[in-house]
Amino acid sequence: MSEFEQEQEHEEYDVQDEVKELLARGREQGFLTYEEIHEALPEHALEGDKYDEMIALIVEMGID
Repeated sequence: MSEFEQEQEHEEYDVQDEVKELLARGREQGFLTYEEIHEALPEHALEGDKYDEMIALIVEMGID
């Protein structure tokens, strides 16, 4: 595995951890603001369809 691939894999794990923390906060509060979402996740995790998928997941979990 190349160094670039290792970095990408590491970033994916970091994003997964950040998503878990964000969702846990949302469940605790009952809501998430767009600002909280943007602050918690790196820009590449919010590009294109990924952002829409994140919002859909939040809504499916009953988080406003």
